[in-house]
Amino acid sequence: MLIELLPNAFGPIAVLATIEAGWSILSISALSFLGFGAPVPAPEWGLLIATGRDYLGTVWWVAIILGLAVAISVIALNTIAAPSLNGGRNDRYVVAARRRDPRPDAWLSHPSGAGGGAA
Repeated sequence: MLIELLPNAFGPIAVLATIEAGWSILSISALSFLGFGAPVPAPEWGLLIATGRDYLGTVWWVAIILGLAVAISVIALNTIAAPSLNGGRNDRYVVAARRRDPRPDAWLSHPSGAGGGAA
């Protein structure tokens, strides 16, 4: 039973972990930006952005680059999880299957004919 469950459960768990990691980065950064995070010597992104906010008039790139680092990290984690959100189906294989069989729902059918596509 464990042999059948673990491989099928790994995909949804990996997707959930990457999405939650992005939310965690965003939440911790926001809390630390507002002053509810770790104390001052801790290097947290939100705290560094809040410190850079004081210098926006002179060295604006400090806050902007750190803000972009947070945004890029969260977007990268969500981009990693995005292809798996459609049920693990990769669109490249769908396009390849449609080239072989021109029917619009041919990619749904199982090779044995027992799938959900048109027969």
